Amino acid sequence: GDPIALWASTPLLHFEPPSLVVLRFLAGFVEVAAQADDHTRIVVTTHSGPMRALAMWAFGHDPGEPYNTEEVRVMFRAETLEAQVTFRNRTQEIHIPTPDEWPAWTPASTRALVGSAATHGGPR
Repeated sequence: GDPIALWASTPLLHFEPPSLVVLRFLAGFVEVAAQADDHTRIVVTTHSGPMRALAMWAFGHDPGEPYNTEEVRVMFRAETLEAQVTFRNRTQEIHIPTPDEWPAWTPASTRALVGSAATHGGPR
């Protein structure tokens, strides 16, 4: 396999696990949506690891390494905490968990990343 497949399938002592990367993305969606209007469009650029982790979480399998400049699209509906993740012509509807729905093993430092979303339980 490739390095991201190894990272996604093998616990590594000195790297953030993919599950926490996905939680940080989800927390960011909630926080940004709380401050946005209905027509806000946000572009996030990152390397392929976080994009692939989000796609793996949404689809339930590894859809493969994103090509250079390939996108993983997320259309987020703040009022319902639902989203559609699209990658390589496949779309999956997902529920965005609020911090109180996160796994019990999630460290307090990760919960702090959500900012005000952690105190009001989701978008305003």
